[in-house]
Amino acid sequence: MSEVVLDASVVTDLLIGVGQVDRLVEMSAQRWHAPAHLDVEVTSALRGLVLGGHLSPSRAVDALIDLADLDIRRWPMDLASARRVLALRDTMTAYDAAYVVCAEGVDGSLVTRDRRLARACADLVDTVVL
Repeated sequence: MSEVVLDASVVTDLLIGVGQVDRLVEMSAQRWHAPAHLDVEVTSALRGLVLGGHLSPSRAVDALIDLADLDIRRWPMDLASARRVLALRDTMTAYDAAYVVCAEGVDGSLVTRDRRLARACADLVDTVVL
């Protein structure tokens, strides 16, 4: 079984049923990982969709319930991870770097919808862009 780190963009898509959900479902046989801040980022994305009129508040709550049910191992930030995130400061945000560091830590692929992030970490981890 291979290891996959999902970023907030693809998890949000999965929860609301947009994007390449079929490809994510295919990846469900793999172990899913994410840094612990995934839940805050997904909640922020859902908030933005509600405020933009693209998602009802009740559907956003349902998505949060579904998020809690997803089998994603959340990895807390420790000192070694924080140091690595800081070392990547010139090429990506700390939030994005945490996904890269998580992928490095589990020796897995990073799955994202963010092409800029994929370009920034192409030499560091295997990346799948949906």
